[in-house]
Amino acid sequence: MASGVFGTPISEKTVIATGEYKEPITQKDVADYAMKMINAGGKDINALTFVDNLKERYGNGIAVKCLIYNATGATLSLAKYNDWHGHIYDTPYPSDIQNGQWGAFLHVHPSGAAVGSAGAVVYRTKIPSSSRSCDWLFSWTAPYIGDNG
Repeated sequence: MASGVFGTPISEKTVIATGEYKEPITQKDVADYAMKMINAGGKDINALTFVDNLKERYGNGIAVKCLIYNATGATLSLAKYNDWHGHIYDTPYPSDIQNGQWGAFLHVHPSGAAVGSAGAVVYRTKIPSSSRSCDWLFSWTAPYIGDNG
């Protein structure tokens, strides 16, 4: 399993094996089952522990703990990222997060600069019953001074 990715992927075969869904199994069925299994096997705790450990190693300073759960019924593939202020710490952005998996990473402010952390990632997946794709944007900002709200 790639660094920063947690949990066993949930596929059409996984869903069929449960006996809870009627065939033909759709992408929506696979996504629905992934949502039911969001915390299965402690994968959520493993992802959170991973970013907590990254933050502990990073030390003091502004950082954003980023957690993404994939319940789209397809694989999320990294399409693009932008670091406006700061950078990813220690591990790369997960390149692929399969259905039923958590992706986790830590984004930190630039060293020696009085700015916070701000960035975004775009993951791409296919649209159900189509050859077209859909982009999912995840963005964050944590100011150097003030609150996030």
